[in-house]
Amino acid sequence: MTSNTTNAADDEPARRRWLDVLATATALYPLLVCASLYGVWCETWWHLGHRPLPSRDLPKDVVGTAWLHDLTPLLLAGLLPGSLVMVWAQAQRMLRDQRQPRRALARAAIACAVWIGAFVLLATDPGDVLLWFLL
Repeated sequence: MTSNTTNAADDEPARRRWLDVLATATALYPLLVCASLYGVWCETWWHLGHRPLPSRDLPKDVVGTAWLHDLTPLLLAGLLPGSLVMVWAQAQRMLRDQRQPRRALARAAIACAVWIGAFVLLATDPGDVLLWFLL
């Protein structure tokens, strides 16, 4: 007679893979946000033929950029929840990966560096890209 119940040890590799995917995805999320924001800016520049100006060249009014313009605010809104999930996922990864603590710590440090870099980029706003998008 075989048992249909699963053993907790059998679920561990699946949980670890899920956690690795979540930790990696949330670590790279700010790159997606910045790529979307600067992508809509570059696409608008290409369509207009000149650098987009805040309060004058609205991204939603430029033909051809609507799909990316609709996606970017959703990605921007996900920054705060994404940062919280990233911290949780990296902490869980560090706690579970006891055989290679340096590797887990290095991954967490890289994830934090990516997030800090993205926040610095958005806070300093070179070229007034975020200002242009929000106005």
